Amino acid sequence: MGTIVAISTPPGMGGIGIVRLSGPDSLSIINRISSKKISQSHRLVYAYIINPETEEVIDETLISYHKAPHSYTKEDVVEINVHSGLVILREILEASLSCGARLAEPGEFTKRAYLNGRIDLAQAEAVASLIGAKTELARKVALSQLKGELSARFKGIDEKIFELCTRVSASLDFEEVEEIDREWFLCELSCIKKELDSSVQSFAKGKFLSECAKGVIVGRPNVGKSSILNGLLGEDRAIVTPIPGTTRDLVSEIIDISGLPLKITDTAGLTHAIDIVEKEGVRRAYGAIASADIVIFVLDGSEPISEEVCGIIESIRNEMIICINKIDLPQRIDKERIEMFGKKSVFVSANMKDLSKLREAIAESLFSGFEEAHLITNLRHKEALKETALQIDKAITNLKIGGEEEIIAYDIKKAEEAISEITGKRTTEEMLDKIFANFCIGK
Repeated sequence: MGTIVAISTPPGMGGIGIVRLSGPDSLSIINRISSKKISQSHRLVYAYIINPETEEVIDETLISYHKAPHSYTKEDVVEINVHSGLVILREILEASLSCGARLAEPGEFTKRAYLNGRIDLAQAEAVASLIGAKTELARKVALSQLKGELSARFKGIDEKIFELCTRVSASLDFEEVEEIDREWFLCELSCIKKELDSSVQSFAKGKFLSECAKGVIVGRPNVGKSSILNGLLGEDRAIVTPIPGTTRDLVSEIIDISGLPLKITDTAGLTHAIDIVEKEGVRRAYGAIASADIVIFVLDGSEPISEEVCGIIESIRNEMIICINKIDLPQRIDKERIEMFGKKSVFVSANMKDLSKLREAIAESLFSGFEEAHLITNLRHKEALKETALQIDKAITNLKIGGEEEIIAYDIKKAEEAISEITGKRTTEEMLDKIFANFCIGK
């Protein structure tokens, strides 16, 4: 595969910049451009990097050599730590290229780690998730996946399916082997299907760790929607006045809710608009509701709830929290009527700037019911699990109707093939290229 080189730190000014080499010629290349001979593995060596053509010093450096297989890629790896700066890094990159290295493709270091057996494919994808983590919770989940916790779970399911596949194949290939115990098979397949379905369902929550969940704040004019937004943000982002209809357009910001990135949007009040601008604001509000993962419907606790508002609440099918605002004022709202909606409800005062209950309710609505370690955060994994579950379901159906063992064996074999794509036991070059194309160069 040759020796590859790349700048492994982001461009720009900084204290340290790193150029990384991996491959059989890494040691010989560094010894051609270093002022000191490098030979010992896992040692830091202070030296100068020299342009091999002009013999001019490029920069002073700390060089680390990692002898195969004790390295990130399980190949010889050299990391050159220099002062960060685009000119310095580029000159060292060009010096390495002139000595026989080639420029690494996106994610090629991690791809080599996978191809050389250091990590499986799910762990390799976790590297990208870890780098791109937007919150502390996302970091924790990505790190658990990098450590192999999710892979172990997938491999456990794979082994169960493979065992069933082996048993049914044996009954077909050898006359002395009895026919399969259909009741036992049905029980085993049903347990596997249940576990697969749970994993697939967890993606609805897990995807929020890699992409922002969408939340929208809606309600009638002057109920305190903008104050709720400002309270969640901890700053005065939206204009707040006693005049109804202050917000005409969508106002959005990203906030951290218990480790979840949430794009929260304030909207125009839901009312019978008169002027064209207000009508457009109401239209956009309903558009935001349609695409939201969670709706925060704000009511004014100091006013009775109208039948019109009740109708709007009942028409919204999204996950919803009814937020009764202004509890610092005398209450006139019908609490029994709110309970009849069957929605989660919280009572707050944006004016008193205590929205902790609302934050807790949002976090619970978006992220309840699944353990962190069992979350599926990768769309590719979800699709592979869905296909696995589909094939298992076919096998269950064929078992129930007394189908031929050859057909059941085929269904289980297809299920085993589908789940093996997750950890990389079964891959194609096209699949690998697509996965690693999303990585940054140098990782």
